[in-house]
Amino acid sequence: MKRIAIFGLVTVCAAEANAQGIVTFDAYEPFYGMDAAVFSPNPDSPTVEEQGNTLGQNTLAGLSTAGSVTYGGVPLGGSSYTGTTPVSFVDAGASVYTYGNLFTAELYALSTTTSQAIPPGTTLASLSPVTQYQSTFAISSAGPGAGYFNEAWPTTPDPGIPGTGYIGPGGKDAQGPAYLGNNAAAAVVAWYNGGGQFATLAAAQAAGVPWGQSSVFEITGLAEPSSVMTHDHNGSPTPAQFGAPFLDGMSNGTNTSLTSFSLTMDSEYGLAPSPEPGTLALALLGASAFLARLRKKQSQRD
Repeated sequence: MKRIAIFGLVTVCAAEANAQGIVTFDAYEPFYGMDAAVFSPNPDSPTVEEQGNTLGQNTLAGLSTAGSVTYGGVPLGGSSYTGTTPVSFVDAGASVYTYGNLFTAELYALSTTTSQAIPPGTTLASLSPVTQYQSTFAISSAGPGAGYFNEAWPTTPDPGIPGTGYIGPGGKDAQGPAYLGNNAAAAVVAWYNGGGQFATLAAAQAAGVPWGQSSVFEITGLAEPSSVMTHDHNGSPTPAQFGAPFLDGMSNGTNTSLTSFSLTMDSEYGLAPSPEPGTLALALLGASAFLARLRKKQSQRD
């Protein structure tokens, strides 16, 4: 019994010593100025990624900044792929981008020590995957529907974004080493998962299947896990925060949030996958053989 009690005490202390900041991983919260649908590659330029909101999205979200991006692709998701998985990108057919369960979204983040400022030169390569904030895209028209990834529901307690939050014996009002900060530079990535075949962005990139990323933005006001009790600078217990912020914040005094982006694809895939990739090739071979035979007969007559 004593060993169990000691283990429980150590567990509680460990939780208090590392209460990392948590966030709500969701793409559609217009009340908070966020409407970030994700699109398939632009058929006219599939290797070029597009980023930013359209005018309609910003109007719906109540943002004052006019959008200037016109996406040539279609919103990801809206229906479910029910065929055999894992499935190759080509075999999924021409409707591949409408299958929400074949595409994954994930948060990449980096704690920032400077309040309300994304470190200069921050790119996706500067960030690390936060694996509990991962989900697939909508598989029906219910809710926001096509274009939006489903809200992630991490296990409890949510481990949060590494390097953020508060560490004991201080709390959110403490100064010095007890306070890590509640801001993070972040980006959202999305990729074709092949029905579970590509579990990570790195695997998708290595396979050459479509993937994309949002621009880097900052999340501010990260919350503490609801299972953690913190203390103020006087050592008095304070209740943990229950509401986690959305994917938005401030950077250098400017409102920032997750915005839309498109996937890109290797040029070898062409504009869209074909349901029967071998049919055209066979037809061309047959036509070539037929023309060669006609030319041979014509030469024999001459």
